[in-house]
Amino acid sequence: MKYSIAFYCQSVPFDQSTIKLETSLGGSESALIMMARQLSQNGHDVSVYTKIPQQEDRINDDYGIRWMDVSELM
Repeated sequence: MKYSIAFYCQSVPFDQSTIKLETSLGGSESALIMMARQLSQNGHDVSVYTKIPQQEDRINDDYGIRWMDVSELM
């Protein structure tokens, strides 16, 4: 069974280097990325709503996760 799963994380801005785990993150943010990756690899639709810096037009993700700015929730 395939699920659509959405996560909300507004603690730190996520950019391209953040989701590739190239920059230092806290434990909960790292856990969010790893959990989202695994769920996506298991065939689920995964979206993450977070702070995305304005200079980032789009975050490319090798795992098929949709990264969206929290402003898209309103």
